[in-house]
Formats: sequence, structure tokens, C-alpha cells
Amino acid sequence: MKYLFILGWLFCAIGLHKIANFNHLTPPLSVGKVVADTALRILTPAKGEVLRANNAYKITWESKSSGNLQIDLYKTDKLDRTLEFSALSVVGKGNIYTWNIPADIALGEDYQIVIFDIKNKDITAKSEVFSIQKSKKLPKWVIIAGSVGLVAIIGAVVLILGRPRTRRLPDPPNPDE
Repeated sequence: MKYLFILGWLFCAIGLHKIANFNHLTPPLSVGKVVADTALRILTPAKGEVLRANNAYKITWESKSSGNLQIDLYKTDKLDRTLEFSALSVVGKGNIYTWNIPADIALGEDYQIVIFDIKNKDITAKSEVFSIQKSKKLPKWVIIAGSVGLVAIIGAVVLILGRPRTRRLPDPPNPDE
């Protein structure tokens, strides 16, 4: 009888533990969860790609459904900013969002794009890790100064080479004067 009581208590404890442990019923939600049927997949930016601040960049994705998506930028797994609240997505690979990367964005090698369906947040895709570095564009004043300098050099060369050449020697100085 004593063993029957202990065995019954053990089964009851195991049952209560399973009921109290809800983790097995619903998977934990995480940013960047990719749906198993890949209803949404980010094509660019690709792994290790370098994007330049102060430039335009095309984010591309493929989708198996149409609808409105939100495009977010994450840095070190933390939301940095929302790039687009309602990007229109169509079935296939023809989905493009042009992102004008701001000049004041923090540089780094730990960025990711997260795209999710606004109506069904289970449809989510996360890009590979990419980096954002300084722009290689020259400032306008450098381009203008360089252009003005080049025009001045070309003008000087034309003046030097364009002057008339004479083969006649100059008159000798007159000793009487």
C-alpha cells in the first residue's frame, strides 16, 4: 500500500509538471524566425556584403504570397530602425525596396534586415549578416576644386603651346643707346 501511494504521487507530480510547463506547447517567438515553407526569403543583402553610407541600395526578396511587409534594420540583434512600414510584396522574386542609407548611420559589421508580413507576423525572414562602411564618394567641393584645377592646368598648357614661335634671333643691343 505504501508503494502504491508513492507511485500514485509520482504520476500526479509528473502530470502537474507537464501541465505547468507551457514551453512545449508554443515555440518561443524570436525576431527573424523563418517559416519552414520559406514563404518569404531575403535575397539581398547577402552574407558579408558591404553597404556604403550615403548611397542607395536595393533590398530584394522573394515571396510566396502578396501583401504588405515591414522592413526593419537590426544591429547586433537589436532594432535600429524601421526602413519601411508598408512595402508591397508580390509573389515571386521581383520584390525590391530602394534604401537610401543615411550618412549618419553607425558603421559596423553586424547588421541584418528583417522583413515580416504585417498581417501575419509568423511570415518572417532575416537576412545574412552584412556591414555598413563609410561612403567612398568624394565630397562635392573636392570634385569642384579638382575640376577647376584641371581646367586651369589645361588652359596654361594651351597658352604655352599656343604662343607663336619665331626662329629669328632678337636684335643685338645698340651700343650707342
